[in-house]
Amino acid sequence: MQKIQVVFLSILIAFGIANCLNAQQRLTPDYLFNSDPTTHVIDSKFWLFTSHDQVTVNFQGPEDYWHNIMDCQAYSTVDFIHWKHHGSILSIHDFKWATDFKLWDGDAGIAANGKFYAYTSVPSQHFSISVAVANQPQGPYNDALGKPFITHDTLLAHGIPLKKDGQEFGVMSPVVIYDKGGNPYLLFGQFRVFAVKLKPNMTEMEGKIFEIEIPLKGGEAVEYIEGPMINEINGKYYFTYMTYKNWQGKNNTNFSNDDPYGPYIQYCVSDNMFGPYADPKHLIYPLDSAACNYAHCIIKHKDKWVLAYHVPFAGKQHRQIAITELTVNEDGSLQPIYPAKDKGIVPGAKIKLTLDAFAPKREAEEFHKRKDAIEERGLSQDFHLKMKNKGWLLFKDMDFKEGATGFKIAISCENCNISNAKVEFRLDSPTGKLIGEAPVNFTYWIIYYKEITGVISGVKGIHDVYLVAKGENGDAYGRLFNVNWFTFY
Repeated sequence: MQKIQVVFLSILIAFGIANCLNAQQRLTPDYLFNSDPTTHVIDSKFWLFTSHDQVTVNFQGPEDYWHNIMDCQAYSTVDFIHWKHHGSILSIHDFKWATDFKLWDGDAGIAANGKFYAYTSVPSQHFSISVAVANQPQGPYNDALGKPFITHDTLLAHGIPLKKDGQEFGVMSPVVIYDKGGNPYLLFGQFRVFAVKLKPNMTEMEGKIFEIEIPLKGGEAVEYIEGPMINEINGKYYFTYMTYKNWQGKNNTNFSNDDPYGPYIQYCVSDNMFGPYADPKHLIYPLDSAACNYAHCIIKHKDKWVLAYHVPFAGKQHRQIAITELTVNEDGSLQPIYPAKDKGIVPGAKIKLTLDAFAPKREAEEFHKRKDAIEERGLSQDFHLKMKNKGWLLFKDMDFKEGATGFKIAISCENCNISNAKVEFRLDSPTGKLIGEAPVNFTYWIIYYKEITGVISGVKGIHDVYLVAKGENGDAYGRLFNVNWFTFY
């Protein structure tokens, strides 16, 4: 009898934990991993830009997100319920000067000069910041300079040492903010916060880089870690950022014994945009004490202050985005947010996600389901899927709007004996309506992606799309070719 009671209690606890996690409204709860959100309102539409943990709920690879973030992605909505995923809009591979295959936090969709700009952290050359440009917010974005925009050497050239109080700081976490005159500034920095005014062309600095006075020490610990953001709310300036109660074994005195361990988003207030800022307070509490970090963004949309932030997925290093309303109290304080209790921007609503068929790139590993398709890291460390004969990848709810005329797909085939091989796109089942196909041939002895194009016809509106492999004479394991990404046009 006691054993039955223990089992029943365990079930209740598990059910309670599941309900607690499900209570939080996440953007892609059963699908994609995404992180480091920034937000913009463009033509009355709410846009969300994220870095991307390239595995998914359906394909959970190694928990090494430090080495698993290689691209930026975009989402848009008009009601916070119906979202469109615009796929990969910018990749580390778009920066030929980068020496490491990682693309970390940043900001995209910044409108200026009839174009849109993106700034990202590139962990190459001892950390640097890149700038890219596109003709539309969903990209594709292209390297605007052919070189880094800001590096550690840039700081030195502006008379800023790379270490202070024994702490070396990083050139990362870029975000664009605006002063009352509408002038853009780039805000960035890890362990220290810097700003620099941008010229109207958005690719050059106007004047010197300067440091913003913020809380740097929480006793023995570092108070400010990364992820800076400044918003003007009711005539005051709010500086928000990520920190920990305990950093590298040192306790932060801005936290009480009752505060749980883990990452926090903190905020400070000033009468001036560039500080000084002091007296930090908690804004977002930890969801998981083992979580490695938080990231967030705040923006005014219509009559609401909207807060986007990422949290860990099921206690792992994979992250997902939550979006909620930020409450500003009458005294100017910000209402704290407890992620496990956060019901989201539209409480009770189930998020509905469609995939933009015309995304710059739809990564192959973003499938919803698969058959006879095996993941493998390519030479550039991003994943591709090795396809067997009649193997397939399913992508649910892909929106073709009024129709597509063609497709482009990046494929590698190291098997010189392959024959009668082709890739097919079919609707609603692996044997459903054929809307496009193209032959696949030997590309090279090692992994070498070739972009193959084909005609698309007979499709409009929203459909499940199956990418199907066909062919003979696969390798020793029956594999025909590798699919890296695809798109329609």
